[in-house]
Amino acid sequence: MIRGGLLLILLLAGCGDGGREAAADRAYAEGRADEAYERYRELARDAGPELWARLAAAAMRAGALDSAALAYDRLADMAPARAREAAEGLERVARAAAARGDSAALLRAVVSLERVAPGRPIGRFALPLVRSARLADAEAVRLLPSALAAAPGSGVFDSLLLAYGRALEATGDCGGGAAAYAGYLRRGPAADAGAVRAGLARCALEVGGAALAAGRAVEAERWLLVAARDTASDVGRRALLGLGDARLAQGDPIAAAIVWQRALGSGADDSIGVAAARRISALGVTDAAGDSARMEEE
Repeated sequence: MIRGGLLLILLLAGCGDGGREAAADRAYAEGRADEAYERYRELARDAGPELWARLAAAAMRAGALDSAALAYDRLADMAPARAREAAEGLERVARAAAARGDSAALLRAVVSLERVAPGRPIGRFALPLVRSARLADAEAVRLLPSALAAAPGSGVFDSLLLAYGRALEATGDCGGGAAAYAGYLRRGPAADAGAVRAGLARCALEVGGAALAAGRAVEAERWLLVAARDTASDVGRRALLGLGDARLAQGDPIAAAIVWQRALGSGADDSIGVAAARRISALGVTDAAGDSARMEEE
C-alpha cells in the first residue's frame, strides 16, 4: 500500500505545473515549437517572468508573432530589469512581422517597443507600417514622426507629411495640423495643393477662433488671416467674421468693418452674411469702403 501510495503521489506530481512545464521545455528543446507554445500558454496566467520569456521565444519560433509581442511586453512589465531583453525580443518580432507583411503583429510590436524602450529608434519599423497599414488616426499621429525621420526620399517624405497633417487635424490637433499642411505646401507645387490649402484654412480657423475666445486677439488675427485666404468655401468667410472681431478687440473698428463687409458679400442672406450685417450695424459705421493700412496684409 505504501509503495502504491508513493507511486500515486509521484504520478500526481508529474501531472502538476512542474511536470507540464518540463514537458513544454522538452518540446521546445526538441524543436516542437507549436507544442511548446501551446503548453507554455496554458501555464502562463499565474506564471513568473521566466516562463513568460520562454513563452515569447516559443511563440516567436512557432510564428505566432502577435502573441510573442504580447509576451515580451508582459515580460517587461513583470520584470523591469529584463526590459532590454524584452526590447530585443520585440525588435525580432517587428523584423519578422515586417518581412511577413503582418501589419497587426508589426503594430503590436512597434507600440510595445516604443513603450518598453522609448529611446530606441523605431523608424525602420514605423515606415512600412504607416505606408501599408490602415491605421487609426491616433496611431498614425503616434508613428508618423518616426516614419518621417526614416523616409528614404523627398517624395515619400511629402506623402507622409501630408498624412501627418490629416491625422493631426482628425484627432483635434489643428495647431500641429496647420504646421504640417503649411510645411507640405512650402516644399513645392503639388497636384493636391487646393485640398491641402483647404485643410490649412480649416485648421487655421479653428486655432484662430480658440485664440480669439481666449482673449488673444493678436494671435487670433494671425491665424484668421491664413484661414481667410480660402475663398473657395465658407471657411474663408467665417474667418473674416472672426478677423473683424479680432481687429475690433485691438481697437480698429474701421478695419473690422471692412472685413465684415467682405464677409457680407454681394447682399448675402445666409447665416454668415446675416452675422456680418449685424456686426456692421452694431458698430454704426456707415462707410466701410475706406482703406486701412492693416488690410494690406491680406
